[in-house]
Amino acid sequence: MDTGNQTRYMIVPAILLCFVSFLHSQDDKNKIPLFKVGVDTVFLKVLVTDSRGRFVTGIQKTDFLIYEDGVLQTVSNYKQESGPVSIGFVLDVSYSMKSGNQLYSAKNICRQILERSNVHPEDEYFLIAFNETARLIRTFSREISGIEEALALMQPSGHTALRDAVYLGMNMFESCNNDKKALILITDGRDNASRYYKSEIREFIKESRVQIYAIPTSKLFMEFLEELAELTGGGIGISIDRVHSELRHQYLLGYVPSNKAQDGAWREIKVKVNTPPGFPKLSIRAKKGYYAPENEPLN
Repeated sequence: MDTGNQTRYMIVPAILLCFVSFLHSQDDKNKIPLFKVGVDTVFLKVLVTDSRGRFVTGIQKTDFLIYEDGVLQTVSNYKQESGPVSIGFVLDVSYSMKSGNQLYSAKNICRQILERSNVHPEDEYFLIAFNETARLIRTFSREISGIEEALALMQPSGHTALRDAVYLGMNMFESCNNDKKALILITDGRDNASRYYKSEIREFIKESRVQIYAIPTSKLFMEFLEELAELTGGGIGISIDRVHSELRHQYLLGYVPSNKAQDGAWREIKVKVNTPPGFPKLSIRAKKGYYAPENEPLN
């Protein structure tokens, strides 16, 4: 790379990551509402890395290409800056987490993430614990002491309602204060008590603007966790500090869709980069799409 390109190509060393899962207790199972984009502009959080997984900054607005259902869109919004994050811990405390001290390890993961937090004074966190039911232990707060105290009291028991927990956790972000948000799901991946089906959760999270980072405590039952991470543009099985770092090195892109139909259909998104001269081969990670708004039927 020549000296001129060095001013544009800044690789930030990658760090570590970790994250958890969530649950919702309700007497009657209701139909899951789908998130709909009801505004003119669609926003995307985009992560750019090189072949060694290092974060790449310095990509310009004109270098990004966004396709919706195969049609090239015009990038109207562009930003890359470090800002506050909203993070939700969803922790599996079911009996299966007793095996191999998985719960002990999971609680330590949460503590290590919190110890590395407070990067921004407006960072905020919540904690959900789940077995066959989901419990909101601590709602969004900038104070981490309450979460640390609650972790110390948790013991493994009961069955596992993983999908129900994800539903509850994603809903929590409706009350968050920051644009950058992530659900940290720490679980062995088992599910033997959920009311919701996988297909329902897939549709529910597709339009969410929350990224799911799954931290499996076991190598079994990985497929659904991988799917959650991929659909939301999150990650799986990464080390502890990396999630914070990923959230703070994302590009925020926006575009006004050329397809104006308000039909409620799924719109597939693909983001590419015209690699500038002197840059290495780049990898792009972003969410896969969104549901278009739908006109209300006339009464």
